[in-house]
Amino acid sequence: MPIKMTYDPRQLDKIQRLLLELPVGAKSVVIPALNEYLMGEGNTEDIGGSPYRGLRHYPVFRAWPGGETVSHRNFRLQDGWHTVGEAYRQKISNAVPYACWIHGNKTQTWRAKFGNWRTLSAIVKDNISGAMRHAISKLNDWVKSRL
Repeated sequence: MPIKMTYDPRQLDKIQRLLLELPVGAKSVVIPALNEYLMGEGNTEDIGGSPYRGLRHYPVFRAWPGGETVSHRNFRLQDGWHTVGEAYRQKISNAVPYACWIHGNKTQTWRAKFGNWRTLSAIVKDNISGAMRHAISKLNDWVKSRL
């Protein structure tokens, strides 16, 4: 049985503080916006990011000792990132069987680490400020649409 990687952005202190002050309707806008940015999906120019960010980003190939490169990319890992749950309770999930060996905080293999793959927590840490800006922008748009 494959290990399913799941991440709940609501567990971060910074996000918890923001969500405590928001009504449910606003949470249903903020949480999907955070997840959208953290996964790196969509047209990144439209959401103020670069195309080289988030969970769907593949690192540059790294040559192994002896000059050998490993280039067996099938993009299943990238396509495996999805959101699950209701809008205000969404989580990011990847059911690809080897996702935990690539992005796992405690389960990442030495080969993945050597290949420049970042762990889930490192990706979130590097992208959380942009995700917060994106979520606040989406929230502002939502508020303006209600006026």
